[in-house]
Amino acid sequence: MGPAQVRVRVAAIGVNYLDVQERTGAYPRAVPYVPGDEGSGTIVELGPGVRRWRVGERVCW
Repeated sequence: MGPAQVRVRVAAIGVNYLDVQERTGAYPRAVPYVPGDEGSGTIVELGPGVRRWRVGERVCW
């Protein structure tokens, strides 16, 4: 775990139409990448220097 990073136990993810199009090559993206930029979960670990977040908080992105 690096500085200013948080580890999240993911509860749900979203893979939408744009993610599928990126995978087919219609919208090229640098590789490697993980499709799906949406998710939610609970913070389970904080890296050094993290002040805003707390372990146990629910987050989404």
